[in-house]
Amino acid sequence: MKTEETFIGGPRVLERYGITRTTMQRWLADPKLNFPKPMVRRNRLYFKVGDLEAWERERGNARRE
Repeated sequence: MKTEETFIGGPRVLERYGITRTTMQRWLADPKLNFPKPMVRRNRLYFKVGDLEAWERERGNARRE
């Protein structure tokens, strides 16, 4: 399966970025940050790995400017 089509759950995203659930909620609510929107299934959040990687690249480029 291609990476961009792979999904990871909310807890793995928290681990990936070393953040809390509250921080993730803030990131999702902040339109300026443009954090990828999750897919919700049975009250659980799932994020496309490809979307997270694209966001990381975008964010890395923004830091250099």
